[in-house]
Amino acid sequence: PGVSYSGDAAEVRRLTEMISFSGLYWIFYWQCRSIIKWILRQSTKLCELQRICYDKPAGNPRSSAVEYSLTHSKSQEIGFMLKELDDAATNRTIFGRHHKVLLERSVRTVLKVKRINPSSHVPFVKNFTRCVEHIWGYRQLYHIVEELRLTQYDSSLEEHERKLTRLWNGLCPDVPLEARITKQWQDIGKNHL
Repeated sequence: PGVSYSGDAAEVRRLTEMISFSGLYWIFYWQCRSIIKWILRQSTKLCELQRICYDKPAGNPRSSAVEYSLTHSKSQEIGFMLKELDDAATNRTIFGRHHKVLLERSVRTVLKVKRINPSSHVPFVKNFTRCVEHIWGYRQLYHIVEELRLTQYDSSLEEHERKLTRLWNGLCPDVPLEARITKQWQDIGKNHL
């Protein structure tokens, strides 16, 4: 008796059709997105970023939508702005000396490209600025944490030894550390995680 793979072939065919449909959906979506945005701009007199900043609740929903809109913008000026903000986050200067200048320049770029009158749309400027701070503040935090994660422990560095002692004292304040290298460290994993 031969083994039949017709069930597997049918499943592969269904999967291929789903992928094809999914691909067609995204092609259709990207073709129509511009048209939909234009229609909404004409009917509401607001650009996509304004609609997001006015309609979405503050915090992650608004910041995520602004980030999506900015990263999918076809404007070259906005692309340059994003590169500048990404560089600032990578170099950890988002909240440095030039924090205010960087934010103002980003807001001015969007106001110019999207032809938004800042005196008529004061809440937009405030909301958009806050979103930029959220988005690139988190990106900067990511780079800081990633750098810390990649930093290897070095017993010859006094700072590393102090941090390790502080970690022990924070996790086990009532248990004195017998030695720097001891099996007591295994207890942290068993008792504290």
